[in-house]
Amino acid sequence: MHWPSFKPLVSLKTNTFGDLADVFSAIVKGKFGKGYSRVDVLFDRYLETLIKDGMHPDRAGLMRPIRRVIDSRHVKLPQSWKQFISHATNKAELASFVSNELMTSVKDLSEGHELITTGGFDDADQAWSSGQSDSSQLKPNHEASSWLDFDTWLILHAKEAKEVGYSRVVIQCHDTDVLVLAVGHRKHLPSEIWMSCGTSEKPKYIPVHAINYSPLVMDNVIAYHSVTGCDTTSQLSGKAKRSTWKVCLKDPTLFAQLGESPGLSEEVRVSAEQFICGL
Repeated sequence: MHWPSFKPLVSLKTNTFGDLADVFSAIVKGKFGKGYSRVDVLFDRYLETLIKDGMHPDRAGLMRPIRRVIDSRHVKLPQSWKQFISHATNKAELASFVSNELMTSVKDLSEGHELITTGGFDDADQAWSSGQSDSSQLKPNHEASSWLDFDTWLILHAKEAKEVGYSRVVIQCHDTDVLVLAVGHRKHLPSEIWMSCGTSEKPKYIPVHAINYSPLVMDNVIAYHSVTGCDTTSQLSGKAKRSTWKVCLKDPTLFAQLGESPGLSEEVRVSAEQFICGL
């Protein structure tokens, strides 16, 4: 599983968006020579229906986005990548452009190798496969598409990989939210789950399948992470993960049923409040 981050590639003698796409495609195709038979490329998209989209302008700060239309391979790269990528339309066009270039570049893949890409097309739910996989299995239903973002979609890809027979998956992503989701949904994923979070010079792999807590803790780890700070909620002032995790381990039942259904019952609210007071 590979999440494209283009910023490090801009300095690799790339002058145009075509150059950028070629470098990225070469990196993706290079994965197949290192023991991978399938590579899934997911593009992050900020949709208006996602809570995370409301955080995007705040992260950009006072930076003024610059619009750059990508209508051919010969369009020059912007001088300020941050100003370019902070514009939502630029980001969507870049994902679409690279997705189409990637589809073209993998026509010569060896037999038994497959590339799947999602999130980069005009239809944000569309998935494409270079092989025989049924990409419709990676498209969320109408109800789920209103909340599915990159993090959860990545887990959907890993779940689908298990269903078609894969026993090992490597997730390349530097994101605690994805790690927590992988732990929380571990029973639905391949038996061997690795998370690649190092660099090309210093590779590091976390064996998610080796993280072992009681079933009660595992079932409630996502709710715990959401309450104590994630992509869409703020960290409790002065309470870092290390200290809040110790409280969670003492009584993980305080998060039981939190987030499992719409609304917030009085019982669930009081239980979560007890955890906060316990800090």
